Amino acid sequence: MPAVYAGLDRYEARKRVLADLQEQGFLVGEKDHALSIGKCDRCGTVVEPAFPSSGSSKFSPSRKKAIKAVESGEITIVPEKLQTEFI
Repeated sequence: MPAVYAGLDRYEARKRVLADLQEQGFLVGEKDHALSIGKCDRCGTVVEPAFPSSGSSKFSPSRKKAIKAVESGEITIVPEKLQTEFI
């Protein structure tokens, strides 16, 4: 994510991304669509996927970094049996 959006609430970041795309002439259009989104059982907030699913997301730099942190022991996953599902 470019630094200009870092630290912003996701809703504000989305508005700014759209505004930037429009300003640069890259925005083709906008349309509403229905999307089933998971919500946290405790607080009701939208659960954003950690690694969006797309053909290349399995090998994204952030995923590689996360896997390296788990493999090196910098991060531990509890219970340990779920570690193999993450990697």
